[in-house]
Amino acid sequence: MIDQESLVASPPTPPPTPVADAVHWLQAIESDADRVIAALPEYPDESLLDVRAAGVALGKASWRIVCAVDAQILSRAQRRQGKADTEGTGLWALAVQQAKATGLHPDTVRQNAEIHSNFFSAEGTFRHVAKSCERLQEKGYYEAALRTDDPAATLEEFAHLHAETDGRFTVREAWRMVKQASAPDIDKVLSAIDANPDFLEAYKAFEAAGRHLVDVSGLRLASIINSCLEEVRFEAELPPQSYRQRIESLMVRDGFDEIDEIVRALGDVKRDWVIAWFHRMRAEGWMEVEDKERVEGARGATRKRWSFTPEYWEAHKHEQRVQL
Repeated sequence: MIDQESLVASPPTPPPTPVADAVHWLQAIESDADRVIAALPEYPDESLLDVRAAGVALGKASWRIVCAVDAQILSRAQRRQGKADTEGTGLWALAVQQAKATGLHPDTVRQNAEIHSNFFSAEGTFRHVAKSCERLQEKGYYEAALRTDDPAATLEEFAHLHAETDGRFTVREAWRMVKQASAPDIDKVLSAIDANPDFLEAYKAFEAAGRHLVDVSGLRLASIINSCLEEVRFEAELPPQSYRQRIESLMVRDGFDEIDEIVRALGDVKRDWVIAWFHRMRAEGWMEVEDKERVEGARGATRKRWSFTPEYWEAHKHEQRVQL
C-alpha cells in the first residue's frame, strides 16, 4: 500500500531550500506522475484510494506553492516601488507576462498573493480558519470567501456545506452563494429616471429624432417607432420605485413570469440578485413557483413560472401603484 504521507506531507528528503534543488524537486514530482499513472492498473483496490487521496492533497499543495510564490513576488515588487522598470524586465512585470503566457489574467498573481497572505502565511489573519477547513481542496473556495465582508465565517460555512453534502457543494455553488449574498435590499428605492438632467436632455433629443424618422419614413415604420417612444416615455414617467416594485410592474404589466425575462427587462441588475430575491420572497410566502409545461421535443431544464401569492398582495395592499 502506498503511504500518502510519504508522497505528499513528508517527502523522503527534507524540503529543498537552494533554488536549483527546489525547482528540481518540483519537476521530479511532475515527471513521476506519468510513472504513477502507468502503474495504476497493477495497484490493488485499497491502494487506488490511497493514491487518489494523495493526489488530491498534492493538487492543493501545488496551488498553495504558486500562491506563496506570487505573495513573495508582490511583496518584493512593493518594496521596490518607485524604481522605474522602463524595459518591463522587473519581477512583477515578468510575473504578469508569465500569467498571460499560461492563459491567466494578470490579476491572478495579486489574487494568489492575497490568498496566501490571508489564509496560509504565518501572519495570516484567517490562518486558524484554513486549518479547520482543510477538506476544501480547491482554490476557488478561498477566492470566493475573500470577496465577502467576513472571509473567515464564509469559508467555515463553505466547509460545513461541503461536509453536509458529502462534497457536492462545489466551487461554482460557493461563488453563486457569494453573489446572491451581495444582492442589495429588494425594497431599496431607486430615484425616478427623469430626475437625471442628463437623461432629460438625451430623452428630448431621442424623441425629436424619433419624430423626424417617422416623418421621413412614412407609415411603414411609424407604428414601430411610436411604440418605442411610448415605452421609453412610460419608463421615464415612472415615479421612484424599489426593485420589488419594478419587478411587480414587469410581472403584472408585461406578464413576465420567468427569472431570465425579468433580468433582461431590468437591465441593470445581476441574475444572481434576482434569484436571491425570488427565493427570499418564496421563503416569506410571497412567491410561488411551478414547472411550465414542456413543449414536445424540448431539451434542457424545465422552465419555471413564478408568481406572487395572495399573502404578497395582502402584505402590500396599501402601496400606491402606477395606473397602467
